[in-house]
Amino acid sequence: MGGAGPGGRAPNAAPGRTTVRTDTGDADPDGLAAVARLFPGGRWGTPEDAARLVRFLCSADGGWITGQVIDSEGGFQRAR
Repeated sequence: MGGAGPGGRAPNAAPGRTTVRTDTGDADPDGLAAVARLFPGGRWGTPEDAARLVRFLCSADGGWITGQVIDSEGGFQRAR
């Protein structure tokens, strides 16, 4: 990854597994529930979870963060 250059920032969000609408008939509710139990919080991530991280990174509060990739995956990789 290249640098952001003087005065620039390059924070990155890496959203993990998320779920959206499950009423399309394509999703297996039992399978989704089984995977959700693998997350420390017991639920799938949502697009809003990832959006909150991006919003923080773009805010003044996240202004000191640069050149980092921040996982937003609810601890799934650590819990497996």
